[in-house]
Amino acid sequence: MSESYTPECIKLTETEVATLNKYPWCVRLFQSIDEKDWKGPTDKNGVQFEEKSVPYSPTKLIRLTLDINCELDKLKAFITDFSNFSKLDDLLLAVEPNASDVDEATFILRLSYKSPMPLVSKRDFCCMMTNLDFAESNTFCQVFESTESEKVPENKDFVRGKIIRYAWCAQKKEGGGVKLVVMNAIDPQGWVPSKAVDLSNAKQAEKMANAKKILEAE
Repeated sequence: MSESYTPECIKLTETEVATLNKYPWCVRLFQSIDEKDWKGPTDKNGVQFEEKSVPYSPTKLIRLTLDINCELDKLKAFITDFSNFSKLDDLLLAVEPNASDVDEATFILRLSYKSPMPLVSKRDFCCMMTNLDFAESNTFCQVFESTESEKVPENKDFVRGKIIRYAWCAQKKEGGGVKLVVMNAIDPQGWVPSKAVDLSNAKQAEKMANAKKILEAE
């Protein structure tokens, strides 16, 4: 990458910016968070929902924002536990993690999902997932982007989709609690009706609302 990128919406220290720029897929995610001219926000399940068309995705990029009354460490522990993924998404069939050649913070995952409606094939994704812990700025991000890996061969029973942008980014608020931003742009590949894409977007807001309910319950 020729130039270092400094995020606008999520403030990081110079050291953290240098760490971020070691991961090109994470830089691309932060650039998406900083996109301008969003449509919205509208309210979906108590989540602020924004969307916009972007040249790098056939589906709209969505940005969802929610305040959660919990400690940042609690949210971090929750989303880094793979067993919790299915608590937020009833369409998720399996999470299969593999070590990556990048570093200990990065995994190669296979995520497989049920069909969201009749006549639509099941989907799976092969992606990198990187956990970025920016302690100085009280920020934690979990970033996903599709990749190819021999560790995750294609399965004939699934259509292999593409994660263009997906992340959970949480930052501690001065008055307590955390501000959570979720980004999403998925190319499902193959045939998918527009209704299924709309359902997928609504599902992201539902996942955030479920996370808030779980994290604030204790």
